[in-house]
Amino acid sequence: MAEAVKALESARRVSDADIDKQAITLAVSSSISQRRWNETGACETNKVTPEHVKQIQARLNIGIRSKIASVMVDGERVAPADIVGQISF
Repeated sequence: MAEAVKALESARRVSDADIDKQAITLAVSSSISQRRWNETGACETNKVTPEHVKQIQARLNIGIRSKIASVMVDGERVAPADIVGQISF
């Protein structure tokens, strides 16, 4: 996590003032993080599927505010992914 933050700072995508390093430290050192880190099979369970990729591509094609119910992606009609959060730098 620290390396990712350093890379963003080096690329001038974020400044030191944009990052709450204490909050990141608390989040990654919590018992919840430790349980997830040590969980066997967690990566396989939460892996992005080809269907997820199509839903993401559908959303990118129409934008985050569009109410369109489905679009064509690779010749297949796909419901766009729901936007549940947005992060910007």
